[in-house]
Amino acid sequence: MLGTEKGRNGARQKSRPTNNLSPETTNSPITFIPEPRKHVRPGRAFEMRVLGVPEEQPRKDDFKEPRTPTQYEREEREAINNQPKEWDPTSPPTNLSQKLFNVVKGEIEKNHPKLLELFTLKFYSTVDSNLDHNFGVDALFRLEDQFGNSYASATLDLTTSLRKMSGGKANFPVFPSDFLPKNIERLGKMVRACLATCVATRSNGCLGNRRPQYELLIEN
Repeated sequence: MLGTEKGRNGARQKSRPTNNLSPETTNSPITFIPEPRKHVRPGRAFEMRVLGVPEEQPRKDDFKEPRTPTQYEREEREAINNQPKEWDPTSPPTNLSQKLFNVVKGEIEKNHPKLLELFTLKFYSTVDSNLDHNFGVDALFRLEDQFGNSYASATLDLTTSLRKMSGGKANFPVFPSDFLPKNIERLGKMVRACLATCVATRSNGCLGNRRPQYELLIEN
């Protein structure tokens, strides 16, 4: 219940609630969203918290449907070449991105260890890029060879919109609650299964996958 306080004219007014949530004090789904500034919406604050911000915002292309694999590949390359300052795709710098990277890598090591002998797991931030604007991809995991060629990918859309629970343009919508311990393990399993399936089917798996049922491949 909101408290009351006296205003300058002596009238009693309702006091405003404060946001004192932190990972140590609550398990709320919005635990990991910092209190945004007036011009930052919650979804954007979530993206900033996990992925950082690119040094420059690439040009947003205007093209009509259908979006093609060629356009996707071009914009993926552009996004990968425009990573946030000091972003290391083999060791992401933010706490939450590092946590997710470690979970996914641990799942691959446990279930498909040979993949990490052949490829390097990388996690890219693509927020604010053309890949984000035109394909809804905020981040992606890739398995790359020594020359940087991608043999598998899993795309993520970081969001606070419940409308995306049923799926979106990216492989997996990711919510703040997905970073809670049990949920991040499940997300890690799905990303691992996605990458392994791409390698097994010789499909890079980037474009057109709307929440594929990789859960069927996850061991109980």
